[in-house]
Amino acid sequence: MISDLGRPAEAEGGAGEIREASTAEILAQLRVAGDVERRALVDGQIKKVIRQVFRMNPEQIDPNQSLITLGLDSLMATELKNRLELALGLQLSAADLLKGATLNTMAERALQELIEPSPSPAAQLAADVD
Repeated sequence: MISDLGRPAEAEGGAGEIREASTAEILAQLRVAGDVERRALVDGQIKKVIRQVFRMNPEQIDPNQSLITLGLDSLMATELKNRLELALGLQLSAADLLKGATLNTMAERALQELIEPSPSPAAQLAADVD
């Protein structure tokens, strides 16, 4: 279920083993989630990555605070970029992160890139005519 995203899931093949949700599972959950739930899911994944890279509780970070003010350098930006790519399939450059990325800007970018916008009724009608 979507509310289980970010929680370890029981692995196939062994009782008691746990595993993280795969990128494909996360993307599938994002596609069916409502807007508010989708944002919460993306925020949760980004916070998990921030916790791994900065080795700090992401709840202590203001979502509008530049990660540079927390000590983000080029090596950390590269690690953050790589982990976001693995977790969400999100394509960012380390340079983008070093331009003052915040948790909110990363989440907004993720939502734009990962979720295909619903076609407008006019676009749907045009597609049906073709």
